[in-house]
Amino acid sequence: MTRDEPREAPLNGWKEIASFFGKDQRTAKRWEATRGLPIHRVPGGNRASVFAYPSELEEWLRQGKDADEVATADDPVSEGSPDAESPTESVERPPAATSTLRSRRVLFLGLAVAALLLATPWAYRWWFDALHPPSVGEVLSQDLTAREAYLAANYELSLRTPAGLRDAAQLYGVAIARDPQFAAAHAGLAKAYALLAEYKVLPAAEAYPAARASARAALELDPRHAGAYAALGLIAFHADRDFAASRRLLERALALDPQSAETLHWLARTTVLTGDFNQAMAWITKAQELDADSRAIVSSKGQILYRAGELKSAARLLAQFATTAPEYAVPHFYLADIYLEQGRYDDAIRRGIEAARLSEDSALQRVYEAAHAGYHREGGKGMLEGMLAAQIELCRAGKVAAYRVARTLAKLDRREEAMAYLEQAVASNEPETVAMKVDPAFIRLRDDARFATLLVKVGHSPDFTGGSFASVDGSVTSATEVPR
Repeated sequence: MTRDEPREAPLNGWKEIASFFGKDQRTAKRWEATRGLPIHRVPGGNRASVFAYPSELEEWLRQGKDADEVATADDPVSEGSPDAESPTESVERPPAATSTLRSRRVLFLGLAVAALLLATPWAYRWWFDALHPPSVGEVLSQDLTAREAYLAANYELSLRTPAGLRDAAQLYGVAIARDPQFAAAHAGLAKAYALLAEYKVLPAAEAYPAARASARAALELDPRHAGAYAALGLIAFHADRDFAASRRLLERALALDPQSAETLHWLARTTVLTGDFNQAMAWITKAQELDADSRAIVSSKGQILYRAGELKSAARLLAQFATTAPEYAVPHFYLADIYLEQGRYDDAIRRGIEAARLSEDSALQRVYEAAHAGYHREGGKGMLEGMLAAQIELCRAGKVAAYRVARTLAKLDRREEAMAYLEQAVASNEPETVAMKVDPAFIRLRDDARFATLLVKVGHSPDFTGGSFASVDGSVTSATEVPR
């Protein structure tokens, strides 16, 4: 094509680009991240504003990636197929040395990767090394199939979706099976399991021990692997409730790799839960400077603003982010809470239902459906009463945490009942109790001696000197009023 010829019509947006290949949007995005799919972005727009030219996509296919290879390299099991994982299925932990590929989708992906790499091994080695330079202390495997699986796992992990986390764990397992000495893959598997627990895709009792074992395996192979220390720091905080040990491990990881956005991100996320909002914001800002495209970092920044009482700022950031990453559940989850406290009940219900759908949480779906019915009967208070009735029923069935019941009771100013459910949550070591010190729902309970006692049992100090619940924009005041 010459400069005088008209430019061909572009494919606008991920939907049109994915349709060009007959694939889904998630596959097209992964191909850009791991296979160099030629994607263009609108100058000055966000990363979701993309377009591509058909001729360039066809040329990409011709350069060693014919249609049959690309089809095989796609997710081997498509959404909704009989072989796709159900949301309730757990991820089996692959052995460290040898592993039978029990998942057809991972097996097919591994075979496709092997075929592609055998065809042009030196080209792929150069390309991956140039596009994904290793972090400090991280050495990529010389086995190209292991490397391909590892890089694909990193991408899946970054999505922070239930399917992405499951796929990441499986792909790290493929890398380990191909190269048992691949320390970075063991560290990646540790992170995947820690996040599978945190996102409630796997039970904490199953996921955290697997995460710890994988992190230790990484350190046995490479005693200075920063990512393994970071994973242990996350485990120490959420599984062990040893906040001091968590801080030491994460700071050691940061000392080994000062430019790790991931470690800075986890330092921010753990620090905010202890009430040190200023330090948490400093770390998350630095993390965002290092990795501006990370959806997890942007989401966590919104959560920090929410925990600090900056409801308007948090809502603005999270709503914008939810628009650019519509398949990510976390911003909808927090927006539901924020809108409820701001009295935006329709918006709160809508966001809650969307969070339930994206996180594959049927219990949360039932809670917000009950909230919707209650709201149309009696307004804001009816919404909370509807939520509460559904939560209590589901809590008795073991499907909703006592902590969530306590939050709703506290919003209704039923202090004694809220304290009783909080005591139950702490006694059961529910994961969410780690956030109780900075949870805006419990502002009214701060002066209760029993609440201070529970904070100590969780691992927190009973004082609130590390930060303030007061918001500079004044928006948190709505959280102290029972909806009418």
